[in-house]
Amino acid sequence: VFTDLLGDRPKGPTCSMSRLLCLSRVFGLPTITRRPFSTAQRPPLQILTSQSNDIIFNLATEEWLFSEAPLQSHILFLWRNSKTIVIGKHQNPWKECHIQALNNDSVTLARRRSGGGAVYQDLGNSVFSFLSPIKEFDIQRNNKILINALQAFGVTAEASGRNDIVVDGKKISGAAFKKTRDRGLHHGTVLIDIDLNALGKYLNPNKKKLESKGVSSVQARVLNLSSMLGDRINHDSWCESIKRAFALEYGYETVEHPNIESRTLDLRTLQSLPALNNGYLELKNWDWRFGVTPQFSDNFETRFNWGMMDVHIDCRNCVIEKVQIFSDCLYPEYIEILKEALQGIEWQHSGIEKAMQQVRQRNETVGERKEMFNGFTKDFEEFLHSECHGESAATASQRL
Repeated sequence: VFTDLLGDRPKGPTCSMSRLLCLSRVFGLPTITRRPFSTAQRPPLQILTSQSNDIIFNLATEEWLFSEAPLQSHILFLWRNSKTIVIGKHQNPWKECHIQALNNDSVTLARRRSGGGAVYQDLGNSVFSFLSPIKEFDIQRNNKILINALQAFGVTAEASGRNDIVVDGKKISGAAFKKTRDRGLHHGTVLIDIDLNALGKYLNPNKKKLESKGVSSVQARVLNLSSMLGDRINHDSWCESIKRAFALEYGYETVEHPNIESRTLDLRTLQSLPALNNGYLELKNWDWRFGVTPQFSDNFETRFNWGMMDVHIDCRNCVIEKVQIFSDCLYPEYIEILKEALQGIEWQHSGIEKAMQQVRQRNETVGERKEMFNGFTKDFEEFLHSECHGESAATASQRL
């Protein structure tokens, strides 16, 4: 990560010390984090806050902390994001989300590297990340911190199921987890004043999952803390409360203790780190967000003045392996042209553009029907783009 500052990383104990010294240089971490601590001592803590509301950049920062921060430290990373849907590592965005609604409203879709389900986030939602040495990674302890932070507002909460915190039976926080040999990550959301209408607009929860929760919609099982506390709670006041609860859980009466480093991460410094930016580009890439999707089928239909189109596709890794089109169009040869062009393309905008270019080339061979078929193609291409999500190669290149 730090070859530009330190050269090739040496093996053995020196490597660990070099990483800590460099982290100290980047973040201004206290001297205590440079040496191991006795098990009889209270561990060093780091409380880090993001300046960014970019979900992709925040996920990349979290991932960088997970792999590079001092292993003996317990870290609380606090952040929030502009409008976004975040899906779990193995989820299918076309099944979990209303893709066209995301596209219409410029809602970012991100895929995290941990498991769990799809969540909607906006600036009314606070995100926490607990990072701990693997031998001391304790989900119940982290939940206790969250519950105590809520208790400071007079809210009685409890852990529920695999990964939820609930108040009066309604979910106010959900979490996901990731572990390696050295470190554990527990991250999740806290609903402060999120747009609850957006949950139904952008999320497409599995009906069986809703039935298992005894509710009919996502909105029915969640609760904004602001509905209970009004303006007593917001992102900033919540962050202060969880900071205090975090410090108290590890035996510190104040977050001002010299063993606790509390810092807002400098955005320019983070942007200068090659490894973090490589992670950002990976998480932003269409191949990660959409291309790693498992095998799935999709179906969409519409009616044009020239015929009904009922399209079925089977995809693996977002490549169309099989396509079937049912239509009452009076020109069956045109439907065959479409099917042949769609076979084998990537199910993203650049793939659609490529397929429709092939269709236009085939239209050159149909004689007097050329202009009519080109009109059909224009209609159908616009329809496919409206059903798909993901940038064209040119657009993605410009944004990167």
